[in-house]
Amino acid sequence: SALLLILAYPNFNLSFLAWVSVIPLFFALENNNAKQRFIKGYLFGVVFFSGILYWLFLNVTLPGGIILVFMLSFAPAIFCSLYLPAKRYPIYAIVYVPSAWVLTEYLRTYLLTGFPWTLLGYSQSFNIPIIQIANITGAYGVSFLIVLVNFGLYLTLRKAPRRFYILFFIFVLVAASLAYGDR
Repeated sequence: SALLLILAYPNFNLSFLAWVSVIPLFFALENNNAKQRFIKGYLFGVVFFSGILYWLFLNVTLPGGIILVFMLSFAPAIFCSLYLPAKRYPIYAIVYVPSAWVLTEYLRTYLLTGFPWTLLGYSQSFNIPIIQIANITGAYGVSFLIVLVNFGLYLTLRKAPRRFYILFFIFVLVAASLAYGDR
């Protein structure tokens, strides 16, 4: 997941990967307790932030870059520990999971001194039709939409009950966002 997500950001500009990059993380979180999910989320964060903020290691101090990566990795760790098992709650989780992702991004942006870089929505910086919703929702709305699609696809792969209703709901939201962005 972290490697796919790194490729979605500028320098690689494979922004379409963001729409499927979190799916492997959801599979990794299956059948884990909160502590195990926290550890997996923290490792995801270390790999992701090390790969996306590699330039800090070259232009700042090495210890400072390492400390920053370790601090930022708490955000995905918290998200993963808050993760709601999809098997038991697919209908509720479809809104809860993307909301939990956005909450941790928001906390990372404003908690302590804040670090508003590398929000998931930023991966779509060159996807003009989809980022137009940011004038209403901010980058957090784009992040929500990306995690929503990832989670919906994950539920489909897991053959969750009511997956077709969930996919229809997601299709309508993405289509409405694209229609808004294309006007």
